[in-house]
Amino acid sequence: MTPLRYHLVDLSGPNPSAKFGLRSRLAINDAGTIAGACDDRAALWERGKIHFLAGPGTYAWGINPKGEVAIEDGKSGLFWRKGQLEALPIQTQPGERVVPRDIAEGRTVVGTTESKGLPLGQAWVLKGTIFRWLSDAAEARVLCPDGRVAGFVHVAQGDVPVVWKSNQIAWLPLPARCKTGRATAVNATGTLVGTGMLADDDTEEGFPTRALRWRPNSSAEILFPGVATAINDRGWVAGHQAEKFESVGAGGVLWAEGKKHFVDDLIESRGHWHVLELHGLNNKGQLVGQALYRDELRAVLLDPR
Repeated sequence: MTPLRYHLVDLSGPNPSAKFGLRSRLAINDAGTIAGACDDRAALWERGKIHFLAGPGTYAWGINPKGEVAIEDGKSGLFWRKGQLEALPIQTQPGERVVPRDIAEGRTVVGTTESKGLPLGQAWVLKGTIFRWLSDAAEARVLCPDGRVAGFVHVAQGDVPVVWKSNQIAWLPLPARCKTGRATAVNATGTLVGTGMLADDDTEEGFPTRALRWRPNSSAEILFPGVATAINDRGWVAGHQAEKFESVGAGGVLWAEGKKHFVDDLIESRGHWHVLELHGLNNKGQLVGQALYRDELRAVLLDPR
């Protein structure tokens, strides 16, 4: 096996004040186009250039293979395609906001409607013009290739990873050591990844989170200590070490060829860079996330060599 090596690209380029990708999660498609936010505006990074998609207070959460983008705008959400913006046909109540989490081809979007003062809102799926609520106190995170939607629901014990299909909901199994969990990403084979939280009486040292993988029709597997955020069609899994589901990462991790790799160890001429967390991974092996450079937070692209 050829050793994995990466070249780090600073997405801020020569202008760190642009702050691309510092206030939002990043997503990347197979064309290498990166969706996120820059200066509080939804934006794309493409071939070294930043393109703004919408006005202030917007964030791009997902990008599909065609380059179409789902955008949060504090209201009903937006769909961007080839320079054109459209409002998502989702009815909201005063104080609610729509957070699109993932977008597939055919203008299919999943996400959550959140209300002020509530920890979790309602999960939903939008296919073209057909809108459907999935569950209360839940988040829809990702679209599966067979039409299912994966995410999690909040119950008395905590978060439980689930999949929705039609009007049915099914809980995903958790390893015996994990008390709660979330499903967050999927690849073309239907393999899901996510994160589990160890039970309170688990005294193993290190991070209490565990990156999980669910292959079709099989039980959950623990891959490495930390959070799993993305998986590609080769089965590579991106993530990072973290104390909780949404806490700041402490070090980027790539699971590839059956092994865990600390991303810092894979970067050529790393210098003063330290990758904190990984948000996205495509089928070319490109990674996007956030890193520190001399204690300054930057958004980065990691290109395989």
